[in-house]
Amino acid sequence: MMKRYGWIWLLLLTACVSEIDYEPQTDTYTAISGVITNSVGERSIFVQQYQGFGLKGIPLAATGRVYKNGSEATELIPIRPGELAVPLTFAVEEGASYHLEISLDNGRQYKSLPVLVPPRLQTDSLTFELEERLDGYSQAGAPIFVWYVDVYAHVTLPEKDAPQPYFKWQVDESWSFVSSLRTCYIPIGVEENPVTILGPEGLQPGKASVRIATRALGKEFLDVHYYNAYLHAIDEKTYDFYRKARQLSSEVGSLYDQVPGPLQGNVYSVGSTDKFVVGNVEFSLVDTLRLRIERQDIDLRIYNQCGAAIPCPITGPGPRACACNDCVSVYGFNSQVKPWYWD
Repeated sequence: MMKRYGWIWLLLLTACVSEIDYEPQTDTYTAISGVITNSVGERSIFVQQYQGFGLKGIPLAATGRVYKNGSEATELIPIRPGELAVPLTFAVEEGASYHLEISLDNGRQYKSLPVLVPPRLQTDSLTFELEERLDGYSQAGAPIFVWYVDVYAHVTLPEKDAPQPYFKWQVDESWSFVSSLRTCYIPIGVEENPVTILGPEGLQPGKASVRIATRALGKEFLDVHYYNAYLHAIDEKTYDFYRKARQLSSEVGSLYDQVPGPLQGNVYSVGSTDKFVVGNVEFSLVDTLRLRIERQDIDLRIYNQCGAAIPCPITGPGPRACACNDCVSVYGFNSQVKPWYWD
């Protein structure tokens, strides 16, 4: 039987999480974070300054370079204040050591600790399950139950005497429906799904399963729904950064909340008077696996707004999207673009 593990809710905030033992601070500090992979999807470094915790960051103009095995490998491209892009021609390689160097316009310099890129990991398969869960209570006190679609990643864990892997999943989605005029394709970005991590502690060799996404059953499943699971092979220090964030979220509150401190990762200042340098720069290889769910795969009734007495009712301010609308009027012209992986 496969071992199943609950997921870890993480939001990669640049500087809204803290060391586990912290005291409220009001200092000015710099936050540097980002993910550099072999994928074209994540290739930016973000540089911001904060005055006190829980406040909105100020983007900082900066330049940056990536070093491979101690030698300069590529120069980052400033695309706007506070964001540096990695050239599309650059990709990390297994077994190489990488670090980042950042220079601000005010002369301050920052480095990330070297990261040895682990071997690529693979998700064996993706499956989904339907689960009915308590979702609250009505004004009369009656329980409200909602069906959810849960997506699981299945992996193989090595023997104890083998090098132990550290897994990190990110998930984005897309769904379609046939409107009155055309088929629409609606993306759901990775920012709407939490990061999931899995490490070797407490696990046994063999097969394991971990839930990496969940969504209430609704109009998103009326036609075709894709889950795109991106598995990052991360090093132990990067895993520890996410693990501390998980611990913080359980002790202080959800990471969706503003909390009074930053989490220090692998970035440090060079000859600077900054008291805090927070954030983490990840170098990793990514493997992608997709799960396609069709309407007939779900043996439950999904409420179709087009079958309502008044199609597409407006019950509050702003537009209400439903399958009987033309997608362009609801989601804009980009909804006409069919994803390249769509069958």
